[in-house]
Amino acid sequence: MSSIEAVRAANRNYVNANRASTLMVHAAVATSRGRCVVLPGWGEAGKSTLVAGLVRAGWRYGSDELAVFSLDGELEPYARPISIDVGAYGLFPELLDKGYRTDAEQWHVRPDHVAPDPLGLLPEPTHVLFPLYEPNAPTVVEPISPAHALHRLIGHAVNLGDHPRFGFQRLAQLAERCQTATMRSGDLNEQIAAIEEWMFT
Repeated sequence: MSSIEAVRAANRNYVNANRASTLMVHAAVATSRGRCVVLPGWGEAGKSTLVAGLVRAGWRYGSDELAVFSLDGELEPYARPISIDVGAYGLFPELLDKGYRTDAEQWHVRPDHVAPDPLGLLPEPTHVLFPLYEPNAPTVVEPISPAHALHRLIGHAVNLGDHPRFGFQRLAQLAERCQTATMRSGDLNEQIAAIEEWMFT
């Protein structure tokens, strides 16, 4: 089994073991200065690279794969190693000193290899941002309506069918209470700057 297949199997096992007791959304999670952003996206959206960049910039790490909500509504960490694809290796040259090899099919990076003490309690989400990586694209953050955000969150929910009433209510709360936007970008540093401007100014 390849390392990528092993990570996918671990994710499946986590989902299967926790689907009855949690609501899961396919999203990265990071927090800074008392605020918390949920970054929903499917594969190749760039959320793992983005959350690794945020952690390196001083944010706390929640997840690069799943936003996990307990049935009392609390956001729980899913602090697995951060999966960084080959195309993003050059963005993190400092990891070569940690033993990560450029001939690996994927890096599975310990969060504390990106930044010291990267883990912490996750506050209630304040922002929901749907990122999309597009090579060479300018960085654009566009606010969206709660209804649009809810529609997109439903599309990223992993196990909404297990908790249809609670799940819909929790996603609706996120869409209504959080600031919501999309972001298209081709540059990691610009992404981080845009998120910090959006969330803190």
